[in-house]
Amino acid sequence: MCYGQKVKSKNGVKIIPAIKRKIFGNPNIDDINTNTSESFNSILRENVSRLVRKTKCHAKEKFALNNALALFQFYWNFMHELEKRLTPAIIEKQTTKVWTWGNFLHAKLTFV
Repeated sequence: MCYGQKVKSKNGVKIIPAIKRKIFGNPNIDDINTNTSESFNSILRENVSRLVRKTKCHAKEKFALNNALALFQFYWNFMHELEKRLTPAIIEKQTTKVWTWGNFLHAKLTFV
């Protein structure tokens, strides 16, 4: 496992070039970037109303926030099609079909 850090800063109005450094392992310095995590944070804010910055739907309890995130995680992995009717769950062989909300709401729960 490799881990790197990218530090962005600015001096007043002027943006200083980002500093990249290796934290753990031996990551390629060119691969250290924040685009993936910033992009996913944006996707979460767009789709989970409790994470929007100024909203009336803020989570008053941690339980409600966890449930909203779990529901989004299921949607993203089992219903959100990436390309050619493939979802992340199909790619990882967790399911063989694109789920619908009807499938989700009528699924029988089994506890292990």
